[in-house]
Amino acid sequence: MIINSETVELAFKGFKTVYSEAYLSAPVNWDKIAMKVNSSSRDEAYGWLGQLPKLREWIGGRHVKNLKEQCPTGWCNFRRQRGLSG
Repeated sequence: MIINSETVELAFKGFKTVYSEAYLSAPVNWDKIAMKVNSSSRDEAYGWLGQLPKLREWIGGRHVKNLKEQCPTGWCNFRRQRGLSG
């Protein structure tokens, strides 16, 4: 195959076609973890977003800080006292 501008352009068209077809046929999963919220204005203000923990890029191992077991029903204590896991 001779490599010139024409063959490179044809290759890129082929790559774009394959990518576009794969992208359009991929399953959609966002609706399983989020919901669509329509807006009637140009800007939205979500005050509760400031209450979320700060995110950082995950580099290397995990850094667990202030991890606390939440078990309001007492089930965790019941299982722990009996040496049960999970």
